[in-house]
Amino acid sequence: AGAYFTVVMAAAYPDVFAGAAPMAGGPYKCATTMTDAFSCMSPGVDKTGAAWATIIKAAYSGYTGSYPTMSVWAGDSDYTVKPMNSVEIVQGWTSVLGIDETADVTETIQTNTHTVYKNASGKALVELWSIKVMGHGITVDPDGTNGKAGGATNGYAIDKNVWSSYEVLKFWGLDNTDKIAPTVAISSPANNYDTGTSVTSLT
Repeated sequence: AGAYFTVVMAAAYPDVFAGAAPMAGGPYKCATTMTDAFSCMSPGVDKTGAAWATIIKAAYSGYTGSYPTMSVWAGDSDYTVKPMNSVEIVQGWTSVLGIDETADVTETIQTNTHTVYKNASGKALVELWSIKVMGHGITVDPDGTNGKAGGATNGYAIDKNVWSSYEVLKFWGLDNTDKIAPTVAISSPANNYDTGTSVTSLT
């Protein structure tokens, strides 16, 4: 439910959230009843990217601002939420974000497939991680096989040599790899500017 609710929040509150990362979830509003939810999860609902985009944008009618970037995760052996759901998320959000469905980057990381979709300026807006031989859950990497150790295994956290939480932070640019400190230039008011007013202490 968490991953499905992630896309709900991203669609309904694009003015609040800059990024979203559904893990083992499906597209926004692929079901509106409990009965439909089961067929939404398996086998899934097939629509075009444009059709999903129309549904997503209807969640906040009249909104003209930017939409969240999307980091999508799925196990290729997930029989609870079929992997096609992740593809449908990608199709919808690439359309919403105004980019095509052709991956600009496709790479294999620890046998897992990672695809990235960028805009014309080269900025990554959508990514998809397909985790090899993983069922319903999220991937962690406690021993750091992929270079960054993190996460602990439990029923739904599975060691597949990729720490999903860290990879999402990297995708959002929150991993502190940018070592250049920000600078601020204030042009107004000028230094030592006299406002012509005075402040009287009340004590």
